[in-house]
Amino acid sequence: MTSRYPHPFSGGQRQRIGIARGPALEPDALICDEPVSALDVSVQAQVINLRADLRRRLGVGVVFIAHDLSVVRHLADRVAVMYLGRVAEVGGTASIYDEPANPYTQALLSAVPSPDRAARGRRVRTGEPPSPIDPPTGCRFNPRCWLAQDICRHDAPPLREIGDHGPRSACHFAEEALRSP
Repeated sequence: MTSRYPHPFSGGQRQRIGIARGPALEPDALICDEPVSALDVSVQAQVINLRADLRRRLGVGVVFIAHDLSVVRHLADRVAVMYLGRVAEVGGTASIYDEPANPYTQALLSAVPSPDRAARGRRVRTGEPPSPIDPPTGCRFNPRCWLAQDICRHDAPPLREIGDHGPRSACHFAEEALRSP
């Protein structure tokens, strides 16, 4: 065994060491904040497969925080989409990705690179996102939402179930968002 200090390791090596340390004490749950963000795609795949193996073998629950939507879709059973510190939508992975009921989730998913030009960026209005230090009143997405009305600017929408077993969405007009193309 060699004794090495962290500074000679690359950022990716340090990230993998951190990931390896997580399950060492056999926790009931792991919180992973962007665990694969600095890794190349082949190493990301190894880490993702390791996480799935740990989950199966040890029964470890994982809260996986990430901005990479393709990684989230591959890993998650359930997804919570957040905007400016609030949950916009939560539900099973398939319902969130295939039938999002929140305009922000729709905008976020439409920004994912796609070979279909018509599907790209079709949902977000232009303009700068609001400041997280001074968020808008009401629904935080209202300045950029194509469905926004007066109620959206004044009343924060509650997180409510949409349909019988669908996702829960914090949108006054989630049913209309589901119907829009």
